[in-house]
Amino acid sequence: MTSEELESIIQEFLVDLRTEEDDKVSAITTKVLTLAETAGINTVHNHLDSIKKEEVLTVQWIIEDIMEELIPPTNEVEEEEEDDPTKRELRESELQMMSQVPQQGLVLFKSKVDTRWVLMQIDPYTGQLMGKQELDDQKGQEIFQKMNGGPRF
Repeated sequence: MTSEELESIIQEFLVDLRTEEDDKVSAITTKVLTLAETAGINTVHNHLDSIKKEEVLTVQWIIEDIMEELIPPTNEVEEEEEDDPTKRELRESELQMMSQVPQQGLVLFKSKVDTRWVLMQIDPYTGQLMGKQELDDQKGQEIFQKMNGGPRF
């Protein structure tokens, strides 16, 4: 079967598909699958893929269904790794500023996702991060009290 003959047969099927009658759709699907056995599955699949873009959306869906019957999609679903913030460093979006001492460049953050705290020292002149330390809840509370407790820290 030549490429022109294949295209002609598929175009006839498409004319019938546009009628949107369920019984015709089922019959045409069967005819296309039979055609694929004689003309080659990949050939018919590729041809359907190239012409579906020119069709109305409802016909595109039918063509995609037929293409999936010809060559079923692989079900390789990537498993998403569960994000456990307790097993990694905290992101900036997970931090809430609780206190700061601008003269010393100290900023204390509390985690929004667990009980950790983060103490950062930022150069007051350049704004660059000089140090960062994660603290447990007890140590974070202690530093928070000291930073907010008096004029000297």
